[in-house]
Amino acid sequence: MQQFSNEQMKIEGLTGRAYLLKIDGQPIGTFSGQALKAGVNLATLHNTPQYRQALQIMD
Repeated sequence: MQQFSNEQMKIEGLTGRAYLLKIDGQPIGTFSGQALKAGVNLATLHNTPQYRQALQIMD
């Protein structure tokens, strides 16, 4: 799936150890600053609003 769907999010300059990512006010996950610097592929997370919306379109 990663080769076809990539929603890469990268954030640099973070100094904390852990960050809670929210999309539209909904908690998605907690990530380390290093993971966010390297990049998180949001397409692999099945609890995002965009993933749930895609499932509704498929039905």
